[in-house]
Amino acid sequence: MGIFEPFRAIGYITSTVPLSVRRLGIETFVTVSVGKAWQIYNCAKLNLVLVGTNSHVTKRAKKLRVKEKEVKLKPVIAFDFAEIRERDWCNVVTCNMDTAQAYVWRLQNFVLGEHILKPCTENQIPVKACAISACGNFSVLGTAGGWIERFNLQSGISRGSYVDLSERSCAHVGEVVGVACDSTNTLMISAGYHGDIKVWDFKGCGLKSRWEIGCAVVKIVYDRSNGLLATATDDFVIRLFDVVALRMVRKFEGHIDRVTDLCFSKDGKWLLTSSMDGTL
Repeated sequence: MGIFEPFRAIGYITSTVPLSVRRLGIETFVTVSVGKAWQIYNCAKLNLVLVGTNSHVTKRAKKLRVKEKEVKLKPVIAFDFAEIRERDWCNVVTCNMDTAQAYVWRLQNFVLGEHILKPCTENQIPVKACAISACGNFSVLGTAGGWIERFNLQSGISRGSYVDLSERSCAHVGEVVGVACDSTNTLMISAGYHGDIKVWDFKGCGLKSRWEIGCAVVKIVYDRSNGLLATATDDFVIRLFDVVALRMVRKFEGHIDRVTDLCFSKDGKWLLTSSMDGTL
């Protein structure tokens, strides 16, 4: 299907350009857009449920006795959430533009959490990717420098880092494009910008396997129901991998410009993609 303007993201399109869209339940979507932290939409009723903004900034700045601009959060570039522990602790993690830490939120109370997740890297390198485990207890962060670290969401304490000894004490050479966790906390999947996909032991943090795509990775999406990993690369091709069998099972061509987003259907049988060429 073609339209006059390129798709920016797949899902419910807001009044501002969404950077990312994720499903929350059957009828609800969570989006993040330029100028706002995040929004929650009910697509059945076609209305805005909640909006996450920097409304806490003034109060927090007065408490710390600093200027508002020093504590104001930058635009969100990536996020993840889990519904399973919503009543227990923070269940949303956001990565902000050019920020070397990730923030946690309580979706139930719609407030910023008490913990800030800071990867233990030597330099202040921006966090680029995040994922929450299926159990809702852990969050995995990936940085622009190739570092990947796991945190406990309840305490905010680091629970280990994923290191490939062949990559000079980091997980990837270059930026971590995406991270994902399987449904049983057995595997963690990560993708580097230079086209390397790695599968890790989630608990032990050891590298189990890896493969090379051969071109730069732009975005990844993992579906826990079928164990398939979809990757978008700079050659405009969508590749589908079986993470357990460690092989490519599908290859989709057709886009003639940069792929902006990917999304699996709820049953895992369909993959929806959007591109800057205006096709879906």
